[in-house]
Amino acid sequence: MTAIRDTAIWEANHGKEMDLVAADAKTKKLPEVETNYKESVKNGNPEYLYGEEALAQIKTAPGYKVELFASEEQFPDLANPVQMSFDNKGRLWVAVMPSYPHYKAGDSKPNDKLLIFEDTDGDYKADKQTVFADGLHLTIGFEFAPEGVYMSQGNNLILLKDTDGDDKADKKEIILSGFDRSRHPSCN
Repeated sequence: MTAIRDTAIWEANHGKEMDLVAADAKTKKLPEVETNYKESVKNGNPEYLYGEEALAQIKTAPGYKVELFASEEQFPDLANPVQMSFDNKGRLWVAVMPSYPHYKAGDSKPNDKLLIFEDTDGDYKADKQTVFADGLHLTIGFEFAPEGVYMSQGNNLILLKDTDGDDKADKKEIILSGFDRSRHPSCN
């Protein structure tokens, strides 16, 4: 597939168009990757718990308790959270990487996001989700600032700005670029 893309670039450079769908159809299907996970005491239980079932398994210090604010069941975009932080309005911001750890050639382009979860009815549970920014890739971390939200994204440090106050980033500025991604597991 890489050779096909390389050929397509050279063809385009010479004013020719290449039928990528037909060329891709001639490539072999990628093999399924078998898991190396073996159920054992050492590796733990692979079952993923949700909501109250997960809360029942969490042990806390006396006088403390854990409550569920938002879940993937209610908000499917919450898949693969990487970092979360509350803002000064009590809203939970979460950077998510739904295609992590890898995407394969032919898969849709990654669409990592920065989400805002809000409790609008005062019951201490999120009932509103806003996508502050999407179309991102490798949203490793973020930090609030008076001028916007700084985000480590791929090999860039970007500044996301909401210039009209609608809780959606409408300006993205690359602050620093060139960080080495080659050692990150999702880039190999």
